[in-house]
Amino acid sequence: MIRHVYVGVLVLEVLFYLFSWFARVQAVDQRSEIAPWNITVERAWYFWQFFAYQHFFWILISTPAFVAGAVADEKTRGTLELLLTTDLTRTEIVIGKWLGQVAQVLVFTMPAWPIFVFLTFAGGLQPGTLLVLGLDTLILIMTLAAGGILTSVWARKTSTAVLLLYGSFAAVLYLLASGDWLAHIGFHSFEQVNRQSAGHDWWSPGWLWGWAAGVAVVLCCLCVATLTLRRAFERFLSAVPRMPRWLAWLRRPPVGDQPLRWKERFVGQVAIFAWLRQLPRRWAIALVFVLGVALFLILESKPETYFYHGLVMMTLVSLFVAVRASGAISGEREKHTWDSLLMTPLEARQLVRGKLWGIIDSARPYFLAYLIPALLWSARGELWGLFCTVFCWLASWGLLYYYGASGIYWSVQSTTTYQSLFKTLSKGTGHLLKAAMTFGLPTTAFFAGCVASILLRFGGARAFNLVAIGLILGITITIVQVFGYAEKLLQETEEHISFHERASAQPAAARPERVLSG
Repeated sequence: MIRHVYVGVLVLEVLFYLFSWFARVQAVDQRSEIAPWNITVERAWYFWQFFAYQHFFWILISTPAFVAGAVADEKTRGTLELLLTTDLTRTEIVIGKWLGQVAQVLVFTMPAWPIFVFLTFAGGLQPGTLLVLGLDTLILIMTLAAGGILTSVWARKTSTAVLLLYGSFAAVLYLLASGDWLAHIGFHSFEQVNRQSAGHDWWSPGWLWGWAAGVAVVLCCLCVATLTLRRAFERFLSAVPRMPRWLAWLRRPPVGDQPLRWKERFVGQVAIFAWLRQLPRRWAIALVFVLGVALFLILESKPETYFYHGLVMMTLVSLFVAVRASGAISGEREKHTWDSLLMTPLEARQLVRGKLWGIIDSARPYFLAYLIPALLWSARGELWGLFCTVFCWLASWGLLYYYGASGIYWSVQSTTTYQSLFKTLSKGTGHLLKAAMTFGLPTTAFFAGCVASILLRFGGARAFNLVAIGLILGITITIVQVFGYAEKLLQETEEHISFHERASAQPAAARPERVLSG
C-alpha cells in the first residue's frame, strides 16, 4: 500500500516536471532569450536535487519503521526462542535479518531510479552521478538497518526500538549538521551536482572517508547486536526487569482515580530501558534540562535558526506520541490483556481518553523542562526568537493531540502494532498534509500577500520573515482543522469499542438475547 502511494506521488511529480518544462520552453520560444536546451538542463538539475532530497527523506522516514521490528516482533510473538534453538548461530541470525531488511528497503526505493536516470542524461550530468547516488543510498540504508537491528535486539517492544532509532539518528544528523561535517561524511549526491554545475569534476577522493565511516558504523552495530542477542533475550524472558541495586529503593507513585491514564504515564515505554522508568521524575526532568542547555550552547542566534528549531521540535515530539499511541491498544492485544480491559466497568470513553491523555502526560514534564532553556536561548533573538519558540511550543500540543488520536484510532483498527505504526505515520501524516494543502496554503498565500504589501509599503521587510509569517498562519489554520478531525477519530474509536470490541468480548451468557416477534 505504501509503495503504491509512493509510486503515485512520483508519477504526479514527473507530470508536474514535464508540464513546467513545456511551459518554460513555450515562454522562451516566444521571447527567444535562451535556447531550449539550456531550459532542459536547468529544469533537470533543479528537479534532480528535488528528487534526491525526497529520495533520502523517504529512506530516513521509512527504514526505521521497516527494520525496528525485525527482532522485537520475534520476542513479542515468542518465536525468537525457537529461532535460537535451531542450528543457526547468532551471527547468521543477525546478518540474515539485516540483509533481509536492507533488500526490502532497496526494493521500496526502486521506483525512483528511472527518474534519476532520465534527469541525469537530460541535464548532461556525468554517469558517475548515479554511482555516487547509489553508494549514498546503499550506505545510508545499511547504516539505518544495522542501527535498527541493534535497537530491536535491545528493546522490549517495536515502538521502543523505533523511538530509539529515530532519536539516535536525529541526534547524529543534528550534530553532524551543526559541525559542518555532514557534507564530508554523507549525502555527497548534492555536493557533486553542485560541483558539476560550477564546472568542477564530479568526483572527490575525500568522499571515500565518509563511506568508510558508514561501513564502520554498520560493522560496530552488527557486532554489538550479535554479542548481546542472547543476553537481551534472557532479560526479556525474566518476569521482573533487572534493575541496578542502587536504584532498587525507587518506587512508582500509587494508582489514582484514572488507572489507564496512570498506566500509560508511568508504565508505558517512555524511557529506552525498563529500569530507567523507575527513576524519579525529577531526575529525568533535570537530565532533559541539562541536555537542552548543552544543545543551545551550540546553536547560533539567527532568525532562521529559531524558526527551524521550532519546526524540528514539533516534528520530534509529534513522532514520539505517534509511536506511543500506535501501540496503545494493539499492544494490549499482543499481551492478551485487551479483553480483560473490555470486561471492566470502564466506559469506552474512559478507555480511549485515558490512554490518550496518559501518553500526552508522559511527554508533558519533559517538554516543559525543554521549554525553559529554549526560552532562555531564544531571548537572545529578542522578540522574534521568543515568538517562534513559544508559537512552535504551543502548536506542538495540537499536533500531540492529533497524532495521539490518530495512533489510537489505527491501533484499534489494526491487528498488530507494526501495522498500526505504519498507518499512523502514513495516513495520519497524509491527512495532515492534505489539511495543509486544502486550508493552510490558500490562507497562507492570502495573508502573506497582505502582510507583504503592508511591510514593503512601510519600510520593507526581509524575505525570510515574510515566508515565516506565512508558514505560521498556515500551521495555525492546519492545526485547528486537524484538531476537529482528531475529535472525530476519537468518537469513531469509542463507538467501535462500544458496539464491536466490547460486544465480541462479552461471554455468551452475558449477551442480551434477541427477541423474535410473531
